[in-house]
Amino acid sequence: MSENIESEVADDAPRMRKLEIASHVSEIVSSIAVVVTLVYLGFQIHQNTAQLQRAENNATQDQWQAVRLFIAGNEGAARIWHAGLTGEPLDDVDQMRFEALLAEHIWSTYHIWDRSQRGVFERGEFSRGAAIPLVRLLCTASGDEYWQRMKNAFHPDFVAEMDASIGKATADGQFGCAPPAPQP
Repeated sequence: MSENIESEVADDAPRMRKLEIASHVSEIVSSIAVVVTLVYLGFQIHQNTAQLQRAENNATQDQWQAVRLFIAGNEGAARIWHAGLTGEPLDDVDQMRFEALLAEHIWSTYHIWDRSQRGVFERGEFSRGAAIPLVRLLCTASGDEYWQRMKNAFHPDFVAEMDASIGKATADGQFGCAPPAPQP
């Protein structure tokens, strides 16, 4: 009887080896499939990220376009905007309108800063493109007065970056930035 068992085991040995080899081959194929899947997923994530960044850029452009078109397409708004930026006197209602437009401009700029901080926009995009137009506005007498009064409504890091940009423009004599008034 033990001879029969030994004979059966001996007969099963080649079959076991084939199963063992098949098992190893399937492990290799599975590993390759996992690597290919991970590479594919990485490619898909990269494409999805690019699409999301593009959508954010488009949304930001739409926000800015609404502000610009409102000012450009509405003569009254354009006059208030111009008067506010040049320091012409405004009545209470027009002052409120000017400040609403200025607030919209600052908040739109803030959102670009925020998206830059979160890595949605390229590094440096804020300082290259969005900070400079806002510095020009905040260097006006009306812009500076509003900024000094309202900047505590914004994230402290945004305020620090804008104040540094204004300070640099002031030191460089850019955009008509006047040195800040001495504090009493």
